[in-house]
Amino acid sequence: MKKYGVKVTYNEDGSVSIHLHIVVENGVNITAVCRSIMSEVKYVVNKNTGVEVRDVNVFVDSITV
Repeated sequence: MKKYGVKVTYNEDGSVSIHLHIVVENGVNITAVCRSIMSEVKYVVNKNTGVEVRDVNVFVDSITV
């Protein structure tokens, strides 16, 4: 079963874990895209909510042509 979108889990220590399911275009550097998304999401969530982000996991569900 494929899952698309965002899942946020609240951890016992008050932090959150975020799972993102994405689709990328063929030819992009998947590693660079995923690292950039992970960094940006962690920064923006922490900055705007004040909640510590334990981890951001990015799952590439599909590659389009």
